[in-house]
Amino acid sequence: MQWLIAALIAGFSLSSVSQKPVPFLGQVQASRESFLVNFKSYNLSSSESIGLYGGEHYRFWDDHGYWGEYGYGALSGKRSGYLEGGVVVGYQWPFLNARLLVGAGGGGGAAQGGGFMVNPIVSLGYPITHELVLGVETGYIHFMNGNISSPTFGIGATFTFWNLY
Repeated sequence: MQWLIAALIAGFSLSSVSQKPVPFLGQVQASRESFLVNFKSYNLSSSESIGLYGGEHYRFWDDHGYWGEYGYGALSGKRSGYLEGGVVVGYQWPFLNARLLVGAGGGGGAAQGGGFMVNPIVSLGYPITHELVLGVETGYIHFMNGNISSPTFGIGATFTFWNLY
């Protein structure tokens, strides 16, 4: 349980880390960000699976490390109304992305207990262009006080862009 508390504190404290702006055209600043559009699935029980569609938004604090937020909703299965959301922290290399999703999930009558969940994920990607990477992922989702604990599998597309402000 101590590792979980430490991971939460680290994840939330990363949200207070200011991005290092890159000077660009005088007063305009730029920061690198990514958006992952993803389909993932896992088992809610031994007899029921769920498919989710959603996205993850990453804000990079250096060339590889990032933090952000995510949200997913049920796309297939018996659980219409099932949602997940929270914070994500990760590290990205050219072909590999390792991240930890920490948040809450529930709805649709699922056996999630209190809703608090952790989901470590590793994904492999293939760059189509400099801005677009297609990937496959695997992970493990666990609801801390519920009955959902399952491997996860997914496919997605990551779009990298520069946010000017």
